[in-house]
This record gives sequence, structure tokens and C-alpha cells, in this order.
Amino acid sequence: MAAEVLTPLTTTNFAQLTANGVVTGSTYALVAVGFGMIIHIAHRFHIAYAAIYALMAFLAAQIQTTYGWPFVPALIVATIVGMIIAVGSERLVYSPLVRRVGNRDRALFPVFVASLGLSTAIEALINVIWPNPVTTSISITAVTLGPIHLTSLTVTSVITTWVAVLLVAGVIRWTRLGRMIRAVRVNPQLSVDFGIKPATMYMIVFAIGTALGGIGAVFLAAQSAPESDMGENLVLYAITAAFIAGASSSPSIIALLALAMGLIQTWSTFFISSTWSSFVIFAILLIFVMAKAARAVNWSRLARGRPRYGRALVAAPATAVAGAAGGGPEPETEPGQQEAQQREAQQRESGVGQ
Repeated sequence: MAAEVLTPLTTTNFAQLTANGVVTGSTYALVAVGFGMIIHIAHRFHIAYAAIYALMAFLAAQIQTTYGWPFVPALIVATIVGMIIAVGSERLVYSPLVRRVGNRDRALFPVFVASLGLSTAIEALINVIWPNPVTTSISITAVTLGPIHLTSLTVTSVITTWVAVLLVAGVIRWTRLGRMIRAVRVNPQLSVDFGIKPATMYMIVFAIGTALGGIGAVFLAAQSAPESDMGENLVLYAITAAFIAGASSSPSIIALLALAMGLIQTWSTFFISSTWSSFVIFAILLIFVMAKAARAVNWSRLARGRPRYGRALVAAPATAVAGAAGGGPEPETEPGQQEAQQREAQQRESGVGQ
């Protein structure tokens, strides 16, 4: 098999690939912001987001072909259906599961398993209802900006994407609803004391996040025939962007990071095969995780050998008893180390008592 020829690095190609990267990154941005809100605020690993994303695309395409509805009404109806399914998943599946486990952190994996089951069921339903591709006929015109060639649909999708992202960012930043959502993200238990219902906020977050995905899904389906697994890779990119951005980042920051991922992916075709361009994103995630782990290591103590706090914790019970009996001075401890020693001693005593 002949080796794939790389894209020549010319001014024209750079401009075109940059425009393509903006379109791709905008698609990533909608999913990253929507999924990021759900994982960071509601603390639900909602992997079924990908299947609902595909379902909204199929619904919009079917509404247009069967009933002859215009693009925008079909988008609205399909998005509302997706929002209902997503909110129902939170209300009927995830929330009861978290209550049974008793802690939303410990329930993260059970929620993931339940969401994976929902995703499988929804994808199977799509394949049963739509065994053949559903195509839509939309009036599309060419848009030329110097050396850049796009379509009216892609330009409209990019504009719609960033209007939606900025609107959500504004709601989160400047409205009372946004302050309530931020309060639940920071401390859901404490927010109850201020009259905020975390369960209600979680359902609102599911609705907003799904609506953002619905916009991207319908636009993407209008450019090509939708597929039942069309949202899976996008959710992987969304996880990458949301993880690197962090829980405290605003929707606009997550969106800009997703845009950068789209640009890097398209620019990488100057240097590597387009087959491997998607791998670049996950390589960035791997480097980020390794760098974050490296920063968490106390390299000076590691270079000296066994960390000092490890020896102190082991010797803490015996030394404390000796000091209490007048056998010598109490050991010097670092800030916060004495509390750790006391907890260790209590745990050992409780173990002996058992």
C-alpha cells in the first residue's frame, strides 16, 4: 500500500485547514460544554450523551424528510425530545442510584455502568427504527473567503455554536440561576441551607447540556447522513476538553479549549497522516495527565529515599506512649502531621479491639 501523501504546507492550505479546524472545533465545543456541565456540576458520567446525541440527529432528519418541516423547527423538536430523555435518565435512573449508594463520588462508577446500558439500548433502538441512512435535502450555497471555501451550512453552524456557548456562559456567570448552579457545583450539601434544591439544578444542567449537543447533532446530520455511533468520538473529545479545563472552568474556557483541539487536529495533517490526526488529541491528554502526576510527586523526598512522613506515621504510636510515660520528648511533627498520627493510632486501636 502506497504511503499517504502529507498536506503541503502552503499559505492556501494553511488558511483552508484553519477554517476546517474552526468548523471541527466548534462541533467539539458544543459537546464539550454540554457534557462538561453534566460531569462537573451534576457529577454524572453520562456516557449515554453520545447515544442521545445521535438520536436527536436522526429525529431531526426524519422530521424533515417525512413531514417536510423546515430545518429550525425540526431542530427544536428533536432537541426537546433529547432533553426529555436526558432529564428522565437523571430523574429515574441516576438520582435513585446515587441515593441508594449514599454518596455521589462513590456512585460515579455505578452511574457510568447504568449510563452505558442506556447508551446501548438507545443505539439499538436507533438501528431498529432506522436500519437505513436518513438523508435530508437542505439548500446549501458555497461561501468563498479568499482562499477559503466553505458552505453556508458550516458558516451558520459555527455562528450558532458560539452564540449558544456565549449565551450559556452568560447565564452561568451573571444570572441567579447561574449562581445557584455554581453553588451546587461547589457544595451541594451547603447549598440546601440556602434554599437551593440540588436535584432540580441537576435536571436543569442535563437539559442545558443536552440542548447544546442537540444543536451540534442536527447541524452535523445536515452535512452528512447520521449514524448511530456518530456521537461516540465527540464525547471522547469532550471528556478530554472537560478534563483538561477542570471543574471550575467556565463554559467559554471549555469551548475555547475544544476549538484549539480541532485546530491542532487539522494542522497536524501537515506533519502526520490524517489517519493518525485523531491520535494527537489523546496524546495531548496523556501528556497532560503525566505532567499533572509529575507535579504531585515530592521529588526531593523521593530522591532521598523513603518519605519522612512514612517513618513518622509508623513510629507515632510507640513514640507517643513513651512521651506520655515520661520516657522522652514528643517527636517533632510537620504541620498537620500530628492529626494524621492521631487518626492512625485510633484506627489501630479500633482494629485491635475488633
